[in-house]
Amino acid sequence: MGSRLLIIGAGPAGLAAAWSAAMQGAGVTIIEKMPSPGRKLLITGAGRCNISAAGDEDSFIRRYFSGGRFLYPAFTNFFREDLLEIMNSQGIRFKTESNGKIFPVSDQAEDILRAWLSLCAKLNVNIISGNGAIKLLIDDNKIRGISTRNGDIEADAVIIATGGASWPGTGSSGDGYKMAAACGHTIIKPRPALVPVTIKQKWLRELQGISLDQTHLQLTKNGKRIAAESGELLFTHFGLSGPAILRISRNLPDFSLQLQDTQANWQLKINLVSDKKHEDLINLWRGQIAKNQGRTIVNALSRPFPSKLTNELLKLAGIDPTIRAADISNAQLDNLAMTCRNLILDIEGTRGYREAMVTAGGISLKEIDPRTMQSKLVRGLYFAGEVMDIDGDTGGYNLQAAFSTGVLAGRHAAAD
Repeated sequence: MGSRLLIIGAGPAGLAAAWSAAMQGAGVTIIEKMPSPGRKLLITGAGRCNISAAGDEDSFIRRYFSGGRFLYPAFTNFFREDLLEIMNSQGIRFKTESNGKIFPVSDQAEDILRAWLSLCAKLNVNIISGNGAIKLLIDDNKIRGISTRNGDIEADAVIIATGGASWPGTGSSGDGYKMAAACGHTIIKPRPALVPVTIKQKWLRELQGISLDQTHLQLTKNGKRIAAESGELLFTHFGLSGPAILRISRNLPDFSLQLQDTQANWQLKINLVSDKKHEDLINLWRGQIAKNQGRTIVNALSRPFPSKLTNELLKLAGIDPTIRAADISNAQLDNLAMTCRNLILDIEGTRGYREAMVTAGGISLKEIDPRTMQSKLVRGLYFAGEVMDIDGDTGGYNLQAAFSTGVLAGRHAAAD
């Protein structure tokens, strides 16, 4: 029997680490505080498990908001093809959708979890569920085990794979940050990322379900531009969601905390028609008005927005939606176009960790060796997955990072 390895957390990173270490001959035990393993994996991709994405290694690296270059060794060691091959060995087949996202053909995240559990079981990985880790046991800057709710467990190496703080109901509640901080690691302030945004303007609630494909967003703090994104926007009963909003949300603070940042004036400046020039938009409307002069303006303008959205934009532009289309002036159309291209919304907050796909922030990468995932402060201590200060775009990037860092951490931890 090789080294004794303890892994804290039975999520994607933890399971991949366990398999990798056991393949090297280590005796592996996973400590999972929830009643069953892999709960977060089951909800990824809305239950379909968007396991990875198309594209080469460099294009992957560019899809991480922080820590992208840190992932090069992990991806070189274990990348998408390796992941899919292992899953194929368990009978799972995959499909790549038009947007590059890769899903199991079955569209069942449960199949991916079952495959990882089977791989681990064949290598005699021991999974102890319902037992949370409390603290790391360290002597002379060398790991010697962990303290759990049910007592101490000795080990030659420990991997923290507890995830971030998103979807706390799955077990990710920031435990790994506390354990790492207790042994001297720097924690980059965690905050919800890839999370929907709540908006103060209540009229948005009437637009629930409307989506726009070509938008451009600018996020400002006290009038200063902080970030910009383009893409699809979705109106919801609480505010805004959709890929463009999710990407830009990582620049927001954690509104659940009483921080100075949360008291700032956060706004979104939105161009709802970024694919159209100002003049093209007005000409589009003039063509519709010419054909519908006797109708109300809100009913005459059938494009580029649904009538509910057109109605609200007309009111914002100071135009009565019920006036006859023939009576609208050029100045009013010009004002309406400017409103569509410069919509200002006040951010109230975000939907928080309960709906955030990932957590931004985490254990500082400066204190982790990217070649091994080992702590630079404590010998025998390793990290894998979202507990580190790495977060990527939606589309399979965060899962791939979890599996890749897990495999690398497991491989090197097995040698301790």
